[in-house]
Amino acid sequence: MLEPVDTAKIERWDDIFPFFQDLPEIQAGEGQVWMVPVDAGLEGVMYRTDKIDPPPTSWNDLWNEEYAGHIAMEDYARNAIAIAALALGYEDPFNLTPEQLEAAKQKLIEQKPLLLTYFDSDSEIRELFKSGDVWISFGWTADANILSDEEGIPVEYVSPDEGALSWICGYSILKGTKMPNAAHALLNHYLDPELQYIEATDFEYFVANQKTLDLLTEEEIAAVGLDKPEELQNAHAEVTPLNYDEWLQAWEEVLAQ
Repeated sequence: MLEPVDTAKIERWDDIFPFFQDLPEIQAGEGQVWMVPVDAGLEGVMYRTDKIDPPPTSWNDLWNEEYAGHIAMEDYARNAIAIAALALGYEDPFNLTPEQLEAAKQKLIEQKPLLLTYFDSDSEIRELFKSGDVWISFGWTADANILSDEEGIPVEYVSPDEGALSWICGYSILKGTKMPNAAHALLNHYLDPELQYIEATDFEYFVANQKTLDLLTEEEIAAVGLDKPEELQNAHAEVTPLNYDEWLQAWEEVLAQ
């Protein structure tokens, strides 16, 4: 479905953080990629600092019986199973053997009695944190910042010791495009530091172009994690498993318990 992107035609390619350039999932051959990364974000643990002390450090804190009835998990098979896999110590959470997938399923079944709820959206989980019903959950850096900075709710984000999850988005070129040079120019345009500045400040996304740092204040850099690029570099990039139908079946079995 895609044409490889010729990085030589992306003028701003060399300005991208090296770990974005080197992502194994986007490589399409020498000097070619399937996607030009534009933005990203971390997914780890959000918690209320007035309810939990010391701060959580592991995905296993989402199984802590001391927080029973105040834990929330996203209703999403891929992320939930990957989190359980990391909690079990598996190093490649999106590439599980049948035995590891079964163990992750059982881990999630063990968690169910401790949960307040599964949530479907970031707006829903923010409301649960605001009400005080949820003390700890799977969550995003941007949501933690919104709750603490805009809503005044004592919520912080942490990347677990086993590694956070990370979403990484960008743009590709469809196969058979009639204007390949224009397509490359558009992809290059999305890396413009001024556009990346908007993504960083309006959406609190981790952006790909390092030169955007020159436009941001120290506070804005810290808000999106650009002061700690190693956290994203060490995170587990989210991909859809090849056997995702089996993951979906396992998740249905978790929900049915």
